[in-house]
Amino acid sequence: MLLITFADNSRLKEICFAALNNVHQIKILRIPAAVTNINDWAIANNNELTEIIFNGNNLKKIGYAGIKNNPKLSKVILPEGLTKIGGYGLGENPNLIAFVPSTVIE
Repeated sequence: MLLITFADNSRLKEICFAALNNVHQIKILRIPAAVTNINDWAIANNNELTEIIFNGNNLKKIGYAGIKNNPKLSKVILPEGLTKIGGYGLGENPNLIAFVPSTVIE
């Protein structure tokens, strides 16, 4: 079981293509406030991931299949300011309850 978290002052701007794809030990993932993009397939195919926590409101885009096929993922509260969720951006997460902000237009 693994918790991935970043320092409060992290300058990480994006979670790159497939950066956390097939990392089966992740249980909880805390995304730093500076992140603006979760790219295609960035957080996908993780068998143990149950929760994603966003620190801050800078996230603007979740790419194609950005958060996909995480069978135990059950909770994601997407931050206000998010404007785009790509195709299958939250797809194939059978237990997911996602709170989508009103700022999402695409």
